[in-house]
Amino acid sequence: MGKIWLSLFIALLLNCAVSADDSTFGHVWIGEDATVSEEEVVTALNTVAADEPNPDHIVVLIHGFATPRASSSHQFTILAERIKAEYAKHGKTVGILGVQWDSQVSGFIFKLPGAYHRKTLLARKVGRFGTRRLMLALKERFPNSHVNIMAHSMGCEVAAAAGNPTLKFDKVTDSLGAFEPDRSLRVNGTVLCGADLEYDVTVKGGDSVRFQHGNLIYMTLSQPLGHDRDKILDLRRLLGGRALGSTFPRMTEAQYDKALGSRKLILDNKRIPLDHHMLEYYSEWRLARIIPSLIYYADNQAPISPDAAAIAEVMDASNTVEALSPFLNSQNATTLVYAVWRIEHLLCGGSQHLADGYFTHIGKLLKTVPRKVTYARPSSPCEQVKRGLFPTEAMMERAGAPSWAHR
Repeated sequence: MGKIWLSLFIALLLNCAVSADDSTFGHVWIGEDATVSEEEVVTALNTVAADEPNPDHIVVLIHGFATPRASSSHQFTILAERIKAEYAKHGKTVGILGVQWDSQVSGFIFKLPGAYHRKTLLARKVGRFGTRRLMLALKERFPNSHVNIMAHSMGCEVAAAAGNPTLKFDKVTDSLGAFEPDRSLRVNGTVLCGADLEYDVTVKGGDSVRFQHGNLIYMTLSQPLGHDRDKILDLRRLLGGRALGSTFPRMTEAQYDKALGSRKLILDNKRIPLDHHMLEYYSEWRLARIIPSLIYYADNQAPISPDAAAIAEVMDASNTVEALSPFLNSQNATTLVYAVWRIEHLLCGGSQHLADGYFTHIGKLLKTVPRKVTYARPSSPCEQVKRGLFPTEAMMERAGAPSWAHR
């Protein structure tokens, strides 16, 4: 256990060991009290307007755990340049607003679990108060701009709390309320990279959760098989259970049907950085995937993005098992999930085996003891599993349990 904590601590230090740059973006600092003043909000928005008076899009950046202020300034400066360059390729202007919050930790390794818990509570409070106030003001100041969030790690806690006053986090957070909780905070796109957020967070608030109020939810997801996984998020289980960035998201049936039925969920399982670094998650390569989708979901007259096109291919296919089952062999997480969902509705009449965690259970078996999937098929409550459609034979082979081994 000590070696695990040491590895985590060293990784966090490496993640933060960067120098400060002069910032050229709008930014606001949110401290331990989790609030921002009217003057601070106005100053931040004025900086955005000075750079882009009427931007087509605005991107709000939110960093994660154990990030000193100087480090977030450095990261946001680099990301602002990358984001502006990618939007320019598509003939769009963009304003950048950075949310910097007091996530820095210090002290001995054995104090890290307590610090992690305290910063998690602070992230939720920062989201419900300072960030929520900032973003509501942003929407008022730039009514014609499409507002998007790009969050990383524990910054995803901030983002979720800002947009969703009905989420049930913990007794402490829930007792605090939120800044103007009855006002809707609808954004164009929410991007969650390396999300250090509970994988079943939306279930806790039930179908009233506003997590899906927006045009697009784009999230990274570690590969279920193999070693292409975020090692820091895997260690996170020691602190707070499964993270959204490493486990398929758990929702209610209604939430799955809304998110997938409206084609608003994109899952990215490619080039997952093992070191969890924000600049690696938001690399030029990934931004070249994310930003075309943000533009397309804001304006369907824009050229369709590759991820949106992948969704359309599955969703526009004939409503038969024969037409949909070939998509189950895709290693693109988005294609696979939409195909599973459509076949579930055909064979089982709804999304119940996604919502009750059964597919997550099968995925866990596939990763840990794949031969048990074969034994589970005959008595499976899910027709898709029982008929051998999922996991596919190709998945079973990659997991190390091909069908010929059981003949």
